[in-house]
Amino acid sequence: MKRYLLSLLIGFGLVLLLFVGSVVAIHLSDFNPRVIYLSQFPFRLPYIVDQIFFTASLRATFFSSWIGATLYVYVFNVLLYSVPIYVLLSIKERLKTKKSMASDPPPPPEFVD
Repeated sequence: MKRYLLSLLIGFGLVLLLFVGSVVAIHLSDFNPRVIYLSQFPFRLPYIVDQIFFTASLRATFFSSWIGATLYVYVFNVLLYSVPIYVLLSIKERLKTKKSMASDPPPPPEFVD
């Protein structure tokens, strides 16, 4: 449970960092169209996945309002960026437990007659 919440928190922080970074990059480049296009790519990834997996009627339901589209983009980005983090945390935990299991077992207890 901790791993899941930590991955969601890191995913949310990563999306927020990407958003702030793209806003700063766009303003520093004086609204260069190439910078705008490159900074939009991390946020357009949900749209690309949406076009591949979902039907047009389901897409119309999500994007019927501006609020629904914005929530969809943020939630999907957080989930999309949280999955690799969760996998990396799981691998780290398994490697950590394997190292602790590799040590010798404790000596058996001695019985006094």
